[in-house]
Amino acid sequence: MASMYLDYFKAGHYFRYDHVPYNLWSYFFRLPEFKLHWPHLELPFYLLKVQSVQSDPYFLFHVNELSVSVILLMPVLVLCLCANFGRAEKDLRFQRRATSLLFVVTILQVAPLSLTVAATPRYYTDFLPPLLLLSYLGYLRIRQKIGRGFLLLLGLAIISLTLSFSVILNGFQFYKSFIYFESPFLRLW
Repeated sequence: MASMYLDYFKAGHYFRYDHVPYNLWSYFFRLPEFKLHWPHLELPFYLLKVQSVQSDPYFLFHVNELSVSVILLMPVLVLCLCANFGRAEKDLRFQRRATSLLFVVTILQVAPLSLTVAATPRYYTDFLPPLLLLSYLGYLRIRQKIGRGFLLLLGLAIISLTLSFSVILNGFQFYKSFIYFESPFLRLW
C-alpha cells in the first residue's frame, strides 16, 4: 500500500464499482498499439483521473499497467467459445458440467479483479487457468465435430506464446525506470 496511490487507498477506494468498466475493457477488449520495431506491440500505460466540477464531490483514479485484451494476447482462448458448441450428447454430459463450472470460476475470479484500482497483466494469471481449460474443452468439441484439429491448436498455441511474450518485453522496458535496473535481456532487442 506504500505507493503513489496511498491517499486514494486511505480514502477507501481500492475496491470500487467505478473501476469495473475500465478493467473489463482492459482485460478483454483493449487493443495494443502496433509499431514497426520489435516487439511490434506496445502495451498501454495510463493514469486516469476523473474529478467532478459539480457540487457533489467525486474523484476516480484508475490505472492501466500494460494490460490489453487477454484474448488478443492469447488467441488460443478463442477456443473456449466452442466449449458448449452443439447439442449435449449423453457422453458429453460431464464436459457440459465441467464447462459450466469453469465458466463460473472464471467469473468469480474476474469479478474482484474488476473492482480494483488497476488493470495489470499479472492479474491474468488469476483467470487464465480456467480459460485455458475451457479452451481445451472447446478444442475437444471442434475435434469431435470436424475431425483432426491438432494443427489449429498448435498454430494458436504458438501464436499465443509469441504475442503474450510482448507483456514481458514491455515490462522490461517500462519497469526499468521504477526499479533502476536494466534487464540484460533488453540488449537482445
